[in-house]
Amino acid sequence: MTVDSLSLHEAGTIASNSTHVILDAGLITQEEASVIRPEIENYFKNELVQVRTFDKLIEDERSKWMDASYQIYASHIGADRADQVKLYYANYIAKKKADEAKCKEKKDCCQKK
Repeated sequence: MTVDSLSLHEAGTIASNSTHVILDAGLITQEEASVIRPEIENYFKNELVQVRTFDKLIEDERSKWMDASYQIYASHIGADRADQVKLYYANYIAKKKADEAKCKEKKDCCQKK
């Protein structure tokens, strides 16, 4: 039950963070974000409490969740703009991972002093 509670909280965090990035990039309006965010949150509330094998979890993480988020965006802003969102977010995540890798190379730059 505690895990489910944390998963439900995480669903809200995922929805807020992901729409915030796209909103800050100017790819959606505040009004669009306020409609898209709860739909993404509801989707993840359902997904994160499902029992999966590790292999199924990895498989879903790679495509299922991104595809579902894309469909939510497309239903509100159209496929062309959703394509822009998808590309921007993929680049954003890639840059974030690259920045984290650089930081780990320096070993102590991420530690709080």
